[in-house]
Amino acid sequence: MKTLLIVLLSFIPWLQLFAPEISKEEKENKIKTFLIQLENESLYNQMIEHIKISEGKMLKRYKCPAGQPTIGYGHLILPGEYFSTITEEQADSLLRIDFNSRLENVDKTLSYNKRLAIAHFIYNLGIGAYNKSKLKKAIDNKEPIDNLIVRYCHYRVNGDYIKSTHLLKSRLFELKLFNYKYQNI
Repeated sequence: MKTLLIVLLSFIPWLQLFAPEISKEEKENKIKTFLIQLENESLYNQMIEHIKISEGKMLKRYKCPAGQPTIGYGHLILPGEYFSTITEEQADSLLRIDFNSRLENVDKTLSYNKRLAIAHFIYNLGIGAYNKSKLKKAIDNKEPIDNLIVRYCHYRVNGDYIKSTHLLKSRLFELKLFNYKYQNI
């Protein structure tokens, strides 16, 4: 029933296109807006799947490479959380909550693909690292980030920085998404 309602609601923008009082330009704008929303939704879902693949699923508590207690798809266990095991549904829910909170921290004037890329960066390295980074300054100043983002491929253990090919792959993924061009819109 819920799926049927979502499908029906998704047609509302299309039904509005047949209203006689809407100009051709308004119809074209509504179609463009609807297509961008569909593409954004697709990008978001692809991001969630990418995180699931790159982080891997651990339904039992473990320590991440930086030594932090973690569970699910890279959820850092916070003070007051007492997870030892979770279900797949809980892991998915924690991932979406965590990622959405990172997405909320990203400048909303950026295009959606850029916001997703930066939210992924924050998901991997933390909001503190992003806020202090030269990457954020470059983005704020609308400067290219191509050579800058790939520098953030280290994690810290006991004060030592360790280079990670996994983090380098993540930075390259973010760069590709950051530079993504919307298709046929």
